[in-house]
Amino acid sequence: MNLTNHIKTRYAERIAGRDTTIDINTYVAQNEEKIENDINKMIDHSEIIYSGMTGINKDNVNVRLSGSWIIITDQFDKVAITLYKVDFGIDEDFNKQYISRRLEMLKDDMAKLDEAKKTSAEEINAYKTAMKSNEGLVGEYEALIRALKADNKAYQEIIDNKRAEWAHLEMEVRRDIEAFTKRREF
Repeated sequence: MNLTNHIKTRYAERIAGRDTTIDINTYVAQNEEKIENDINKMIDHSEIIYSGMTGINKDNVNVRLSGSWIIITDQFDKVAITLYKVDFGIDEDFNKQYISRRLEMLKDDMAKLDEAKKTSAEEINAYKTAMKSNEGLVGEYEALIRALKADNKAYQEIIDNKRAEWAHLEMEVRRDIEAFTKRREF
């Protein structure tokens, strides 16, 4: 598996105990093969406890557990991204108990999520079917609306033509009246 520079520096810092930037970089440069072998062994002896998005990463990743170490890899397990130890500074037994309890909670919550997805799948499919039906009706109604708008446009043209006809006839009437009233000058 390919390793990011980040995971190599975290190894130097968290496993090899290096604490200054110079010490970390020197350790990585001098022990790159050992770091790669050790991390790959950790990955080989780990189990994926979660696949998906995490709060720290917006991409899908695999969260692996190796003893009390968490290793984050890309979703295809091609690149190891980072690692850290679950450590509360009390003792290793406490850390193991914490991990065990959190794994139980994770298992329960994942089971609840799977069940919720299964039970709501039929309901979601029913809503999708209803939406398709609605889309068909929307298409029909849009066609009806277009036809009604075309009818209204035609009616407006008829109204406009009638008004133009009236205007023409009103002009004829005025001409006839003017023939009477303008013949004689007062």
